[in-house]
Amino acid sequence: MTKLLSTLLLIVLAPLALAAPPKQATYEVKNMTCATCALAIDRALKRAGGVTHVDFDGKAATVIVHFDPAQTSTASIQKTITEAGYPAKLRAERG
Repeated sequence: MTKLLSTLLLIVLAPLALAAPPKQATYEVKNMTCATCALAIDRALKRAGGVTHVDFDGKAATVIVHFDPAQTSTASIQKTITEAGYPAKLRAERG
């Protein structure tokens, strides 16, 4: 019974140990002037996949994207934001 539980625990936890730690990237975004703009960017990023959370700062015209680097990249995120109609430029990356 103990071996069975140990094996099941290993199977469940192994993928978590192999997962890449989350990253964070900040983008300067043009044309982001209202809450609807932020919503459009958020939806585009969530559809693209790999993004776990998005923060917006309208005054600074920046978007902070938290993402899984095993599923997406800063270049892909930048392209997604730009293709949504909001030209983006990577400003900083953490993680």
